[in-house]
Amino acid sequence: MKKYLGSSFTAFAAIVLPLLLCFPLIFGISALWAEISPATVLLFIGCILCTVVLILYLKMVSIQLYSWGYFKSSEVTIKSFLSKPYSIQYSKLCGCGIGYYTHGILNSHVGTKVHFIYLSYEPFAEKYRSKINLWKPSNTRIKVKFSKELYDYLISVLPKTQVLMLTRDYKKYITK
Repeated sequence: MKKYLGSSFTAFAAIVLPLLLCFPLIFGISALWAEISPATVLLFIGCILCTVVLILYLKMVSIQLYSWGYFKSSEVTIKSFLSKPYSIQYSKLCGCGIGYYTHGILNSHVGTKVHFIYLSYEPFAEKYRSKINLWKPSNTRIKVKFSKELYDYLISVLPKTQVLMLTRDYKKYITK
């Protein structure tokens, strides 16, 4: 089973980020085209630095924005833009469950709840349960937007311990 590891919000960010990357360069080139002066050269250098910072940020967040998970019977293989594919084996999982966050108004509970399934070699820190957007993926842990199809598939392939963790979270956070 192939799944995009982000949500619709991260897919939007994945589309907008390259546009934000190009905008400073276009702006800087157009400023130089209009007039070459110390001010426009300085502005162009600032635009280049802005693009460099955005490229570094893109490399840092590409694991969530541009990643696909290939869920198999014993592991999930993650293929990501700007990095080598890697696998997470179900038998080595220490953390497995469901987390969520509220996408809406800052510091309030008004908005849309977005649920994720997480798989991790390390124990899951409970402080991220309701703030799963702050829990960053790495080579030893992933999160994928919750779908019933993926949940049912994982229940059929995960080891018994992880199935118990996942079903407990499903009953607690999804079905309530």
